[in-house]
Amino acid sequence: MRHRITIRGHGTVKTAIVHDWLVTYAGAERALEQILSLYPEADLYSLVDFIPQGQRAFILDKKVKNVVPPVFSLCEEEIPELSSIHAPCYRTVRPFSV
Repeated sequence: MRHRITIRGHGTVKTAIVHDWLVTYAGAERALEQILSLYPEADLYSLVDFIPQGQRAFILDKKVKNVVPPVFSLCEEEIPELSSIHAPCYRTVRPFSV
């Protein structure tokens, strides 16, 4: 069943789903899978996407759009716990919009 979001006077709007970290298939990702089954046309955004190509069926093999906050400093050397997921280092001060 597909859901369509409409706003009176503005027609149909785009749907976006934002997930924090895509690094494994666990509880939150199972919930994401169910949300995507309701909104398969939605754009998917995430801060980190490390799901291997052969394991992306639960996100409908979507291309994930990266979201980088306006002031975000995250590096493996600053937060050692992230080295286990090989987090990239982001440094930006550019404004963004989703």
